[in-house]
Amino acid sequence: MDRPASGSSPANDTFFPGNARRTQDPIIALQGHVSYDFDSGAWIALDGTWFSGGQTHVDDAALPDRQNSTRLGATLSLPMSAQQSLKLTYSAGIATRRGADFDTFAIIWQLVMF
Repeated sequence: MDRPASGSSPANDTFFPGNARRTQDPIIALQGHVSYDFDSGAWIALDGTWFSGGQTHVDDAALPDRQNSTRLGATLSLPMSAQQSLKLTYSAGIATRRGADFDTFAIIWQLVMF
């Protein structure tokens, strides 16, 4: 098997119909976070993520599937005791050209044992 071009994933030499070669470019991601601690021990954080890339090629022909997305999110952590906290998180897709466009919400109970 030939080595893939620099920066791309290993080639799939048995991609349908069995003799085509499929490769994928890497996905680049950037994240930023900012947080604020309250006197009570609670904290809030805002997050942003941008990612782009992942275009696939079949027999060196580029497919129109390059991903490009921006997401924003927030976390609120509320202390319940010295070793426990309750976290509320939300994340939303702001702009999605291709790829996963979804919103998430989570409630997390955290127990610190050390």
